[in-house]
Amino acid sequence: MLATALGSLTLQLRAAGYEQYVESVACASVVMYVTAALVVVTWVRARGLYSD
Repeated sequence: MLATALGSLTLQLRAAGYEQYVESVACASVVMYVTAALVVVTWVRARGLYSD
């Protein structure tokens, strides 16, 4: 949810002309999405491993 908010903020910053902040906010958003995906993959694999 926070990553989506940061993605939206990135678009708003770009539209308002704050280009110096766009890259760092976009990077933070991408890092959060990747982290969330890795957590989900780890959770699914661990659940399958211990489901016996």
